[in-house]
Amino acid sequence: MKVIFTDKFILTAKIPLTGRVEHYDQRAKGLCLRITPNGKRTFSFIYREEGDKTQHRKTLGEYPYLSLADARKSAIAMQNRLHQGLVVIEKKQVVTFEEVANLYWEKELKHIKTCDEEWRRLRKDAIPTWRKKAISAITVQDVSKLLSSVRERVQSTQQSRSNIASQHGVPAANRLQTRLSRLFRFACEQGLCEDVPTERIVRKKEGSRDRVLTAKEIKQFWQLCTQSLIDEKTKTALKLILLLGQRPGEICCMRWEDINWEQATWLNVTSKTGEKNTVPLPPTAITLLEPLRATKKLVKQTTDYVFQSDNTAGHLKRNSITQALRRCSSKITKLDKFTPHDLRRTMRSMLAELGVKRDIAERIISHRMRGVESVYDRYDYLIEKREAITLWDSVLHKIIQTSDQELMGDAWHQIVQSCKNQQFVAKAHQILNQMNLRHNMEQHVHFNQDTLINLIAAMPITSLMD
Repeated sequence: MKVIFTDKFILTAKIPLTGRVEHYDQRAKGLCLRITPNGKRTFSFIYREEGDKTQHRKTLGEYPYLSLADARKSAIAMQNRLHQGLVVIEKKQVVTFEEVANLYWEKELKHIKTCDEEWRRLRKDAIPTWRKKAISAITVQDVSKLLSSVRERVQSTQQSRSNIASQHGVPAANRLQTRLSRLFRFACEQGLCEDVPTERIVRKKEGSRDRVLTAKEIKQFWQLCTQSLIDEKTKTALKLILLLGQRPGEICCMRWEDINWEQATWLNVTSKTGEKNTVPLPPTAITLLEPLRATKKLVKQTTDYVFQSDNTAGHLKRNSITQALRRCSSKITKLDKFTPHDLRRTMRSMLAELGVKRDIAERIISHRMRGVESVYDRYDYLIEKREAITLWDSVLHKIIQTSDQELMGDAWHQIVQSCKNQQFVAKAHQILNQMNLRHNMEQHVHFNQDTLINLIAAMPITSLMD
């Protein structure tokens, strides 16, 4: 749209919800104002050189740091150069996508937590496709074609392996698009290109997964891990994902130095939120980790990681445990396929079924608390988290020891209620013992839950605080 640029027009021009809007000045030919959804307003000069049908763009600067008067002056000067048969800007040395990708790795990518996974995405799809292509020559159409091929490839691969959701390729393409956007922005900052083509591509909507294992499936999974031929480290990692509810990548990064054996805790320092989370280790977790600890001492390993990779100097990779789970679960035809992250979702859902408060459950699985609560509430909730995970540990133990018939319907609910009652009675014993009333408890061993609640409710508040 051509208009006469004024400061009022630039400041009041409508900001698009998606994509970009461009306006052209009637007074200075070729002067373009581009407005993006974040409200950024940038001047550029659009032109074609003599004998060249290709339209070029020269970024002039961002408004208001570059005034309208200076932008017009620059555009008119460039237009005069065109009339004189001169080039608007000197041709830059062609820099290939591969060269930019390597520079991006060295200066930025390798310093982030997920560098290996992000670099793998670029090496697998983007670099082979655009290896020798100039970074400035990559268009929106090129990016769209690449993302479409990734979606189709991943989708067809998943469908051939299992019956996991057919839209599995959408998240993979979206993650690649995110990484490409950062790479192109890095290239712009380095003066190697002037455009970020990925920003003009609308992301496909991702369908959320809702796979949660039933109690019977949890038992099948545990037996599968115990009896399969996959290595012990992978088995333990998978079991801990279900038991502790942490992200698969965080479990894989677990370090020995972050485990406090005396307090039975693990400090999750690699949380996606960037915040450290102290995770209580229930008895089953200690039992799972002890053999790895003993092996480390026996062979005098110097590795930092609990799940040391056999192939590299680092830790076990997330995709390794995903592939291992896929291979061994394929042997059970009646079990619907699931991923390591589905084990985390299962644990969180079980906490809800066990009556654990939402904020405690969210803190256990390392979710960031929202709003002012995350700023002002600095209590660690370690006691509450330990009670919840211990309860889940006891339920998991019951699941493993119970027959399949008793893991369905009313029988399953009775198991859950039984574990909750046991924990409640244990807590009541602790409170009564602290008040030196243990002898009263022993005289009423058959108190039911309601009686205990009434008894505790009748106690002096100062005694409970002690």
